[in-house]
Amino acid sequence: MLTAAKQIWNPVCNMENSKQYAADLKAMLKAVRAGGAKAKKPSWDDPIDALLFATVSEYMPDAAARAVIKKLHGHFVDLNDLRVARPEEIIELMEMDWLQGRPVAEAITAALNAIFGEFDVVSLAELAEHGKKTAKDKLGRLNGISRFACDYVLLTTQGIHAVPINSMMLKYMRDNDYVSPKASDADALDFIEKNVPAAAAYEFYCGLKKAAESGKPLIVKTPAAASKQSGRETKKKTPKKTDE
Repeated sequence: MLTAAKQIWNPVCNMENSKQYAADLKAMLKAVRAGGAKAKKPSWDDPIDALLFATVSEYMPDAAARAVIKKLHGHFVDLNDLRVARPEEIIELMEMDWLQGRPVAEAITAALNAIFGEFDVVSLAELAEHGKKTAKDKLGRLNGISRFACDYVLLTTQGIHAVPINSMMLKYMRDNDYVSPKASDADALDFIEKNVPAAAAYEFYCGLKKAAESGKPLIVKTPAAASKQSGRETKKKTPKKTDE
């Protein structure tokens, strides 16, 4: 799980070879759009449902997350009941082993408890009463909610420009040299958000998550271009003269 949102939003994005990496993001979006029908944002009755989905789907494909959430809703009385549940109970219900299930279970209860601690109720309906900046600040400052989950809620329920990216998606970006290997997580995430248009943010998120889960590159970069971007381009060596 990436660092909590309140600690990671930066006003300045530091990225070497930013022009080329920005062009890569543009090419990736083009590849996503060429891959099929445009993804449509889901509709949520309460942003807390979006938060629960994001918290679970940060660790697994969306289809698996929906199956887990269906089990949670079928077992627990309500989200407040889920909030105080023991990790062991949640893990058993998800039918996951301890190592895989513990981070998910702890993330669920941490997120719900963060909301309860701030609003005295397990609901985010109050966000609709505030402007976008206030909503972003309120959600972003809470400990226990990852940047991925926060960005997902802001994007899908508040109409705020955000690009949800989990650890696997960011690793995929680094492995394929779509962001500078020298950039910190914060700078890489802020750079992506800055260079992906707001109108395309959800579409880009869906395409990137699917690509990261499959492991297939969205765009193929030439070795020369990748080497140049990463600062690994080598200079030609001139043979030393030897005395005859």
